[in-house]
Amino acid sequence: MLSSAADSLTFSLDPIEPVRGRVLDPQGRPAAGARILEGYGRGREASAARDGTFELVGMPCKLHLSAVLPGFAPSEMVVFEHRGDATADGPVLVLRPAHRVAGRVLDVDGHAVDGATVECSLFGCESARTTSDGTFELVDLPAGSFTLWVTRPDKTKTGPFDMNIDQIPPTPLELCLPPAQ
Repeated sequence: MLSSAADSLTFSLDPIEPVRGRVLDPQGRPAAGARILEGYGRGREASAARDGTFELVGMPCKLHLSAVLPGFAPSEMVVFEHRGDATADGPVLVLRPAHRVAGRVLDVDGHAVDGATVECSLFGCESARTTSDGTFELVDLPAGSFTLWVTRPDKTKTGPFDMNIDQIPPTPLELCLPPAQ
């Protein structure tokens, strides 16, 4: 406790050194322009330079990092810990090959649902809005399993529609919605 206005308190903080790393494409080449996301996309961001390198400044000691770049599926989420008092080199984030899912959203009578939002459960996956013929397209998906949810224009959410990229036929998907409640 300070006893008077003349008393002072001095804090001395050590500088936090940056975290440096690289982003590579699936073939191991630098991924220039990739966005590096900290904290599941809710934290700070950086962009990869021409040589794929990036730098994040003022970060917590434990980071959850991933990278995204159009034309590729997001990298796996990497948990990285650094001390903060020495420049931390690493991690290397590797983008994954991208997959595409296209289809139509239909109502219980087989009519196209215009203006529905199709959401994917995968981190980094953008949602898609259906067109007047009910079609949608989701791009830059990684291989593996995921879940789709459809929100109708009246905001009614339907799902889950469980999917696996490896088991999706080459023909467009048809997501048939139950009657609106």
